[in-house]
Amino acid sequence: MSGVTDEARSSVRMPVLAVLTPFALVFALCNYYRTVNAVLAPHLITELSLTAAQLGLLISLYFLISALFQAPLGLLMDRFGPRRVQATLIIIAGIGALIFALAESWPMLLLGRAIMGVGAAGGLMTSLQAVTLWFPTPRWPVFNGLVMSIGTLGTLAATLPTQWLLDLADWHHVLVGVSLISFLGSVLLFLGVPEKAKPPKNETLAVQLQGMAAIYRDRLFWRFAPLYLATTGSTMAFQSLWAGPWLHDVARLEPEQVASHLFGLSLLQIGSYFLVGWIATELGKRNVPLVRIVIYGAALYIASLTPLISSSGSARWAVVIGVGLL
Repeated sequence: MSGVTDEARSSVRMPVLAVLTPFALVFALCNYYRTVNAVLAPHLITELSLTAAQLGLLISLYFLISALFQAPLGLLMDRFGPRRVQATLIIIAGIGALIFALAESWPMLLLGRAIMGVGAAGGLMTSLQAVTLWFPTPRWPVFNGLVMSIGTLGTLAATLPTQWLLDLADWHHVLVGVSLISFLGSVLLFLGVPEKAKPPKNETLAVQLQGMAAIYRDRLFWRFAPLYLATTGSTMAFQSLWAGPWLHDVARLEPEQVASHLFGLSLLQIGSYFLVGWIATELGKRNVPLVRIVIYGAALYIASLTPLISSSGSARWAVVIGVGLL
């Protein structure tokens, strides 16, 4: 019995180290791309004389490109598997970071940011697909939470640690370094992760598109999509773009304090993602519907954002805790 138990434990441990960890670390790098501009913003404004509108477009373009790429991403993942798709995409993200780092004008910044949006678009989805391929269904919430927790380390690195780096090096050099790390991440996925894929279906592109259309016709999808748009969309917008200006202009914090608040927000998210996966699993054992957890959590989250309509940042901790935990 003991031999069987040891073998079972080993079979779980091996995918965590050889599969889950590389995917989660590359996802962390994608999160770094998503959020680093919140700390870089003052430097970009000073060096390139960007207006608030130009800065907003520069950062939101990343999200627009990433959103538009999600549908083709799904088709590519189904056809080629998460390992090859993510290893290729992170190279593209590194090229975008290199263009961004060497840019001397706003249009070149936009080009680099757009390419980063494509390259980092698959970080989460490829990681979640790897979980479904390698782990049993009952373990998905826990391992998805683990992926999200490790991935948030990238968001964490984009706050106070990057602010400290900027005291020692130019932002151009920081992004060149991130670009090189991206290329190393691709090598890690190509050479370190074993291949595993579902049996090929030999589906044509037309059949894949029909399957995608079936999802968009599903009423259950449209019941959840608006809620996800409101909660996750506002979190990404606030954390990646408006948290920095709001904490600086409304709450009157210094750059180091802004970075510290963003650092704390990211720490809360790391714990929250893992905790939510565990809570979902435990409540599921007690027959508590997952949708109830989602709705109650979303309501609390939306309530935590009400201080944003205030003309002062006195209740900023409610926002930081709400975005971080909920």
